[in-house]
Amino acid sequence: MVHKGLYFVVPEPVYQRFEEVIGKDIPVESESGKNIITVHTYDLSDAVPSGERRTLIKQRTIRFKLDEFSARFISGPGLPSGEALDQKIREILSCM
Repeated sequence: MVHKGLYFVVPEPVYQRFEEVIGKDIPVESESGKNIITVHTYDLSDAVPSGERRTLIKQRTIRFKLDEFSARFISGPGLPSGEALDQKIREILSCM
């Protein structure tokens, strides 16, 4: 049961892609709360014979402030600059 905050359960590789945008240095929080995002990541166990189920392996739990995440997401290091976006729009619209 979720009492407060936002919770996400994602495969570890998916969260690693988010880290490419928000950075691995995002300040972490120790407790959940109203404006805190909690992310639980998991991996799959090794391959099993056909017809059997693989188990989920919990990798990590990360908590950070929603405001910090959103600020990093919209201005992440992996995103192109405003000038590059403007240039691409001009190219698309043939306004060069």
